Amino acid sequence: MPPRKVILLGCEFLFNEELGSRLRGEGHIVHPYDNVDDLITRLNNKRFPAQLVIHDLTHDPVGGVDTIKLVVEKNIPILAIGPHKDTQLLDKARAANATKVIVNSQASKSIETIVKELLGSEQ
Repeated sequence: MPPRKVILLGCEFLFNEELGSRLRGEGHIVHPYDNVDDLITRLNNKRFPAQLVIHDLTHDPVGGVDTIKLVVEKNIPILAIGPHKDTQLLDKARAANATKVIVNSQASKSIETIVKELLGSEQ
């Protein structure tokens, strides 16, 4: 059995519960983060190093687009999620070098497939 991957998840509560539950079902360890300070603490956790961050661009407590830069600096892949109608926000996430940018409906439909793609050969 391959080692379980640690995923940090910053979303509003219901989305966090939906995505977290599905990713745990795939065998991942999922740690939600509630704000930027919490994310920084989790990014620096040597015992449970994160292999992926999933970040809701519209959930203000987790810092929006600026938080992407924190994750990119740590060389950890980041999946940014936002509303399909806010193309400017999605473009800002791409410009901030998010590994992948998707809309909410894509996350709801295909989070398992997208995570497998991002983790690549590490799966």
